[in-house]
Amino acid sequence: MSKHMKLVKTTAPPRNPGINGRLEITLKRELRTSRRNFGIQHVNVAMALIHLGDFFVNQQRYKEASTAFRQAGSIYEQLGVGHELLWAIALRSLSQCLFAMEEYAEARAVTAQATDLILSYQ
Repeated sequence: MSKHMKLVKTTAPPRNPGINGRLEITLKRELRTSRRNFGIQHVNVAMALIHLGDFFVNQQRYKEASTAFRQAGSIYEQLGVGHELLWAIALRSLSQCLFAMEEYAEARAVTAQATDLILSYQ
């Protein structure tokens, strides 16, 4: 490569993204479709966010996963009664990301919140 050539950054997906790249594209499409079909505060949107967050965890992309889990938890919180366990699951997944990112104080607080939700449901 010539010393004068510059690499161009691109946001376009790679031409051959492999199975993980295709899965990420599919999960993001699922999220967009759910938002378009049901609105942004719907249980289907929250589930799509959980699926995307789980994918990011498997890729060790904890920051992105934590964002997805926070958004899902917020939706479940706003949906209210009948969604407490789903909210607790989102919080538990978030806490695992926070522990992985060594954000221990917040991880413990989120874990406690998830536990309180589960106990209040019984």
